[in-house]
Amino acid sequence: MAAAAQDWREDPLGEGPSMHAGHSESGIIAASTAAFAIDLGIPILDLQRASGLDLARLMDTFARKPDDTTARLWQLISKERPDLCPLEKARTAALTTLPVAEALPFASTLSEILEFLVDAAPAISDRLDMSLHYAESEVRLVFSHPSEELDDGRTSEVGAGIFYRSIRASLEQLVPLKRVQLRNRPHGRLEGYQATFDTEMQFNAPETALCFDLESLLQTTRLGNAEVFAHVKKAFLDRKSTQFGARDDRFSRLCAAVSENAQKGEFRAVAGARKAHMSLRTAQRVAAEHDVALSSLVANVRMEQGARLLRQPQLSTMDVAVALGYSDDRAFRRAFKKWCGRTPMAYRKENR
Repeated sequence: MAAAAQDWREDPLGEGPSMHAGHSESGIIAASTAAFAIDLGIPILDLQRASGLDLARLMDTFARKPDDTTARLWQLISKERPDLCPLEKARTAALTTLPVAEALPFASTLSEILEFLVDAAPAISDRLDMSLHYAESEVRLVFSHPSEELDDGRTSEVGAGIFYRSIRASLEQLVPLKRVQLRNRPHGRLEGYQATFDTEMQFNAPETALCFDLESLLQTTRLGNAEVFAHVKKAFLDRKSTQFGARDDRFSRLCAAVSENAQKGEFRAVAGARKAHMSLRTAQRVAAEHDVALSSLVANVRMEQGARLLRQPQLSTMDVAVALGYSDDRAFRRAFKKWCGRTPMAYRKENR
């Protein structure tokens, strides 16, 4: 197993060459990556800086985003959590993170699934290159994307993991991979790769690919139905090729409401829901549909407000704590350090 380390860029939030001129990716991929980062405790303010997008657009699964958005988020995640295996996201993400997942169970065989993935690649990201390569005893689902150069293959790793999980969930019986090839070096512990793929891993390979035995192509799916598959496949491709779904602005409205409340020192989830003209249960569901808990959304906005106030030298830590609704500054210091990784005093020194 090759696992030689490669040099990693020193500027993980760098203003390096952007790839987004005229190119875009499915909003759900970037949004789910941002939600994963939030769950790791990375401040929303840092996510906004890394992506160049405000929170509402970043978390809007219907909004198309610059083609390097997800890669830039992974740069930030890798800086904050250098030992994290990106496949942790692939193992825990909802399969709906892959926009084509809804159609796969209706294909008749693994062969049809792989062919559909190739056809649907432009709908996932308009510079995702995916193809099937047949050899004497195997078939390789090969994919590449310019983001590999920007995030050292992390987005491709996650994509490979979610592709395989979606394929596996669609099949009637488990079809083991023959091997997995990744162009990049391993990130984090190798156990993370085995837990996801349970097969031979080849790192620093010439291409990124999921490799299957040729005979497995005839493996049937759980819900195989040629008529339904043809209909779902056509509906998906037609929808994605036009506007990538009707825009649902409820999440944008909820984010705006929580942010507006924060300016007034109001940090209750129920108040955010009310301002967005939703019931608390509806607001929780809308947030969950974007892979973030409403309580986490409110807590992050609260700490962002704290960070802004800490940059005002005339305010004491106690003043900031009171403005955020804390009864004493000790509780605020604990919460801020958990959120930011630095004490309020250390944050102030860094942002004078």
